[in-house]
Amino acid sequence: MAKTLEYFSRQNNLKGIVICTGNGHFLLTLVALHALQSIGNTMSIEVMFSTSTDLSASNQKLLTNQFPAVRLVDLSTIFNDSYLELRGWEIKPFAVLASRFQHVLLIDSDVLFLEKPSVLFENELYLRTGTLFFYDRLDLSPKALRWIRSISMKSIGTIPHRTQESGVVLIDKGRTLMGLLSTCKLNEHEQRERVTYKHLHGDKDTWWLGFYLLDMAYSFIPSRTASIGHIHRHTVCGHILHLDQNHQPIWWNGGLFKNRYVNTRDILPIEVWLEEGTWTLAIYSCLINHRQKPRSFNQYQRHLIENYTQITKHVYNIAPG
Repeated sequence: MAKTLEYFSRQNNLKGIVICTGNGHFLLTLVALHALQSIGNTMSIEVMFSTSTDLSASNQKLLTNQFPAVRLVDLSTIFNDSYLELRGWEIKPFAVLASRFQHVLLIDSDVLFLEKPSVLFENELYLRTGTLFFYDRLDLSPKALRWIRSISMKSIGTIPHRTQESGVVLIDKGRTLMGLLSTCKLNEHEQRERVTYKHLHGDKDTWWLGFYLLDMAYSFIPSRTASIGHIHRHTVCGHILHLDQNHQPIWWNGGLFKNRYVNTRDILPIEVWLEEGTWTLAIYSCLINHRQKPRSFNQYQRHLIENYTQITKHVYNIAPG
């Protein structure tokens, strides 16, 4: 442990992006990497997976050929795969732990940015605590709250009532390594299968919970969610959009498809965005807010969205139009 902390203290300017992928998310990862180039990202990138069953040798070769500057890491060469079995959400905290970066920006493969991702490292909340988290759309369930109360000595009033969205997570390992290790413990195989995932939805709330259980400070962007997409019967239908502290769009996840689990040919028309009101969550998620009107994107944001649309069509071999 002391050697690890000493290593990070010597590498205190090392910032970078980590993306976890597998065969099922491979094309989304290619879109994400092209999109990061499109927005002018200059930070180094690591793409993590676990075993060639998770990411085939042919996909590894394709990614390396297209993005030779990206470091591709097989976590089964670092951790005991027979013990951890990292094949899903649980891979994410271990990817952060294994990264060569001290300051890690972890993003899902379907995340797209509306401003350079490096600005998140300048956020005052991140500078204060060494963490930066975002809220999701739903509140923590009573079942989850009861479980958290049962394993903690703290008052339930100190627990965030919203669930966490783990599509983007920022961690400074030089300052918060113990909290990260606590999150990893909540996601190791036996713990997640027998306990954690019976009460929480995947890795999402294990991020803040790992810190909470050790009484370590962590930070959430205070703004709630928004919707990005198109207007349909007085609602904005599309994907969850995240705002910065000034309530300006910064990233969304779900990519450019209306619903990639249903159809990877049906591109989502992105026209407007709307701050949170009432969500209707179904095959296509829609948001209505009687106190706010849908907002247009500025010229720079429209340019990025158009670029991302063309990148998605190219990677998925969708005919223009």
